[in-house]
Parts: sequence; structure tokens; C-alpha cells
Amino acid sequence: MTLYQFFGILSAFIFIIAYIPYIFSIVRGETKPHPFSWMLWTLIGIISAYLYVQVGARETLPFAFAGTILPFIIMCVSFRNWKGDFSLFDYFCLGFSLLAIVTYVMFHSANFSLTLSLCADAVAFLPTMRKTYLDASTENLATWLLFLLSYITSLVATIPRFSYGVVLFPAYLTVCGGVMCFLVLRGRLKKAS
Repeated sequence: MTLYQFFGILSAFIFIIAYIPYIFSIVRGETKPHPFSWMLWTLIGIISAYLYVQVGARETLPFAFAGTILPFIIMCVSFRNWKGDFSLFDYFCLGFSLLAIVTYVMFHSANFSLTLSLCADAVAFLPTMRKTYLDASTENLATWLLFLLSYITSLVATIPRFSYGVVLFPAYLTVCGGVMCFLVLRGRLKKAS
């Protein structure tokens, strides 16, 4: 096992561990995940894992597989526990993300498809980011910090196979994880002052 494969496995391990406080926080009623985001992340995870195999991203495959199974679990729980309504913005993000998913499935270029997948994923992130911006208490800081650490570790695992298709996903997730940590921390600091 190479050092970079170790980082890939470590990334998947941290990613899986991050779900533990998230699930407990959901069960306690503290965290309220947005169902549309988690549904889209499940679908995108399935397709992205397949594309990761196609572009040769072996070091980060454990992360990609965990990124499919665990969002599916959160999706199921979030639909069951969701008490709010869905806004027009939520439906727009859902529709746009689904359109991007269908478009990238139609293309046979793995790198182009991966780019469209990340566009779909970014739009899927928007309802969760908006929800967190409006009420940071609906997200679990420990989970997002662990997600961010996992994303950074996954990015390190890509160093030996540094190419657009291999680096794009973990780099994108690192940015999104950083934004989510910022939003949760911002909300907590605002509430404390």
C-alpha cells in the first residue's frame, strides 16, 4: 500500500466517522438535513463512483463508495423527519441539478461528465447552504469539520495521479466543506454575540 492509498483509505474512514455525530444529531432533533440535497447527493454519488472508476481514481475509490451509501441513509432519514415546506428555490435547485445529471450521463467523456456532475452537486448543495445560512443551528459543526478533514485528506491522496479528472472532485468538496464550516461557525458566533 502506498502512502497515497493510505490517505485515500483514511479519507473514507474520516468521512464515515463524520456521519456518526450527524446521525445522532438528527435523532436528537438538532440537525435537520435538507432532503433534496441528500437525494441528489445519493444519485450523484452513484454516478460519480462509476466515473471515478472510469478516470482511474483508484486511491479515492473508498471515499467515492462511502459517498454513495451514507448519503442514501441520510436521505431516507431526512425525508422522514422533514417538517418544513419546500420553497420555489428548492424546486429550482432540484430541477436544475436533475437536468445536469441527465446531461452528464448522456456524454461519453468521463472528464466532461465529471464536470457536469460537479455542477449538479454544487446546485444540490445550495438548499443546504441556504438553510444553514438562515439557521446555522440546523447543521452539526463536528460533522462538517470531519467532512472537511476527509475532503482535504482525499485531495492529498490524488497527488500521484494529479490530473483534472482525479483532482476536481476532492478539490470541489474541500471548498464546499469549508463554506459549510464557515456558515455554521458564522451562525454560532452571531448567536453568541
